[in-house]
Amino acid sequence: MFEIDVESAPLHQLESEICAWAGRISAAMCAWLLTVAAFDRREGWSGVGIRSCAHWLSWKCGVGLRTGYEHLRVGHALEQLPALREAFAAGRLSYAKVRAISRVADVDTEAEWVRQATHATAGQLERLVAAYTRLRGADGLEQVAARRARRACFWRWDDDGSLVVHARLEPEDGALLIKAIDAAHTSLTEGETTETPPPRDRAGNADALTAVAAGFLSNEAPQLVDPARWTVNIHVDQALLTGETPPEDARGDVEPGIALHPETIRRLACDATVANPNAGRRHRTVPKALRRLLEARDRSTCQFPGCDHTRWLHAHHAIHWADGGRTDLDNLVLICSHHHHALHEAGLTIIINPDQTITVRKPDGTVIPSQHPTTAGCEPLTRLKEATTHIHPTSITPQWAGEPLHLQDSITAVLNVDQWQDTHGRREQSPDLREPRRSTSGPTSRRR
Repeated sequence: MFEIDVESAPLHQLESEICAWAGRISAAMCAWLLTVAAFDRREGWSGVGIRSCAHWLSWKCGVGLRTGYEHLRVGHALEQLPALREAFAAGRLSYAKVRAISRVADVDTEAEWVRQATHATAGQLERLVAAYTRLRGADGLEQVAARRARRACFWRWDDDGSLVVHARLEPEDGALLIKAIDAAHTSLTEGETTETPPPRDRAGNADALTAVAAGFLSNEAPQLVDPARWTVNIHVDQALLTGETPPEDARGDVEPGIALHPETIRRLACDATVANPNAGRRHRTVPKALRRLLEARDRSTCQFPGCDHTRWLHAHHAIHWADGGRTDLDNLVLICSHHHHALHEAGLTIIINPDQTITVRKPDGTVIPSQHPTTAGCEPLTRLKEATTHIHPTSITPQWAGEPLHLQDSITAVLNVDQWQDTHGRREQSPDLREPRRSTSGPTSRRR
């Protein structure tokens, strides 16, 4: 795979090889992003069932949807920023640095940003971009509106089944959440003596957040529409509860498919109800209990090939109810609104296989694959090395010797460009870009 033996080669040679390949990968990443941007601009991704180029990347290239959108943003930015594009293609900047710069740079300031990046680590550059964004942000109500637009909450299930939550809230909403967590924390630890302050008691705060959620759902808040819809469902084979010898494929999990220990299941089942929700031919609409079971089976995700939408999902009859199909779990599949329209209006057909997987066919009978295996072709490393022979082994290594980021100097350098352009016009060349002032030339300017 490599020209050197990574286990026996001298460490300095191994270090040089790592840096060289980092530069080659960056150059190849630049070419790939520009190709993706052109593909998006020319709408090469458009087709039956394809929602966007990011969706296409997720389906065809195995890229996460969120990552796909970010790749597209950076790719289109590179088309407009020649100096940044040149540095990236030469392997002097990593993707992490380019991604950060592309959020704030324009054709007038990109040269200064590239110069800053060559004297900083990726982490330092992220701090610089964040500080610059705050300083150049709008004031007053515009700033409030911009901050509100950035509010977000998302979560993911970790490899061990734990839930990891990230949130960005407005100041007043954040204060409300902290108050609720503190109140729950106090109620859970009342009467106990603890030397750990609540903000640092991470395990206690996790229990408090769970108590806040449980309290909201159990108290039937007036704003909560259809409380039964928000019931947490446990799906379990009967043998795990009755003491019978469970089969090898017996399953017990909590939505969305996180496996639970049998003893955990028995504890949770002490006050649970049992549902058998199939409606058969009695109802065309899907009962609530069946809908919850369907969401658990399909992981609350659109089952159309390549789609991972989790919102606005419809329960679709594989064999339509009007054609004799039953409203049973074996005849239902979760499909997002976009693909539901495609199934009914674009002549697509869907079949639920015995193993609960689905097959989607185009009107001509062609199967739409659920995923596309990616291949790097013959000798990919050799071809990549040949295509990036112009990349010097030390191109990507920043001119940085470990000094701390001098944030004020760097901010001053970037803002000087902006201030000069605000005074003399955005499209003219700034004197700072023609001949950088050494006193504010980068995060490590003091040592120079």
